[in-house]
Amino acid sequence: MFREDKTTQAACYLLKLAKRPIKYYQMLKMLYIADRTKIIETAMPITFDKMVNMKDGPLLSQTYDLVKGTKVSETAYWSKFIKTEGQLLSLTEDPGDDELSPLDERILKKTFEEWGHKSWSQFKRDSHAFPEWYDPGTGVAFVSYEEFLTKNNASQSLIDQIKENVAVHDSNRNAGSPAR
Repeated sequence: MFREDKTTQAACYLLKLAKRPIKYYQMLKMLYIADRTKIIETAMPITFDKMVNMKDGPLLSQTYDLVKGTKVSETAYWSKFIKTEGQLLSLTEDPGDDELSPLDERILKKTFEEWGHKSWSQFKRDSHAFPEWYDPGTGVAFVSYEEFLTKNNASQSLIDQIKENVAVHDSNRNAGSPAR
């Protein structure tokens, strides 16, 4: 189940590191890369978003909708803290970081340091080299966590672990209070 609260806080964390507005394509790619890194390392995503392949590389589906303004959530949590002007995303208010773990923050910081300076063509070229990416033509191709991990040569135990982690997360989210 997608975590708009964590995704928003992760995006705001990147904006705070940048100390300036960030182009939306940079944000989309950096959030994907941070999620990708955490999944490979721990079998647990940051955003719990759906991974997709598009012609310009892999992205997170619902995060893309938030950035582009095509998904208006019931709570509009994202739009309380992040403003889109043209191709730039800027921080309007700090949501804090209570949903982010110290590991999430370390991964986001490392992702920003390694990727925050790249141009669109560099992001596109480098993300096309990820094993999970393939060209879906003019469409969109969803990539399951299992497919993602298989293409990244993960062990079967890691694949089983992410299935269990996501199932537990989803059941806890459904049983608990509604997401912000």
